[in-house]
Amino acid sequence: MEKYIGLKMVEAERKNNWIDNPIHEQTVGWNEGYNVICEDGYEVWIAKEKFEKTYRRVDNMSLGFAIEALKKGLAVCRKEWLAKKMRICLYIPIDNMGIKDGTSFLQTSYIVMKIGDNKIVPWNISQADILADDWQIVE
Repeated sequence: MEKYIGLKMVEAERKNNWIDNPIHEQTVGWNEGYNVICEDGYEVWIAKEKFEKTYRRVDNMSLGFAIEALKKGLAVCRKEWLAKKMRICLYIPIDNMGIKDGTSFLQTSYIVMKIGDNKIVPWNISQADILADDWQIVE
């Protein structure tokens, strides 16, 4: 089997669940876990260990999860950037850029930063940003 990693936004609430084990015809007892509601409305209970390996809170993400959020069209920031109203997002060009001599070139997507005065600048990542676990999704 192949290995996969994914990111989807869910709402979750810690909740214990009574587990029966019909295979051994005995009651296992209370099991810690989360009641999860997915983006499409599907609701499921997931055991704590499995849930916490799969999901990170959206205010406590690693850079990898933050980049996946960017690819889904969301804006993210570091916790320390909130007061400065700074965030990063994925810039997706609309069409080709033309040059006066009639040539054109294709632009690719890239990450930009919105700074406090609502200006957009290219984002230069730092080592601290790469290793941080305080990334969060912002509105």
